Amino acid sequence: MSGLDPKSKHAIDIMTYEQLLRLWRFGSSSDALLQGETGKYFGEVMVAKRNAIGAAEAVRISKMIGW
Repeated sequence: MSGLDPKSKHAIDIMTYEQLLRLWRFGSSSDALLQGETGKYFGEVMVAKRNAIGAAEAVRISKMIGW
C-alpha cells in the first residue's frame, strides 16, 4: 500500500497505545498498517500517543506486553 487510505487512518487513530505497541512488536512485517505511508503514519501516531500517556505509563505497558 503506497498511500494512506481513510479506512487505515481510522483504524490507526482509534487504537490505544497498547494496541499500537502490540502490533508494532508482534505484527507481521507484511501487515499493511506497518508499510509505506501508512506505516509512517502508524509510527507517528504511536509516538504521539506514547508522549500523551507519559514515560511511566509507556514503560508499564511495555513491561506488561513483553517480547
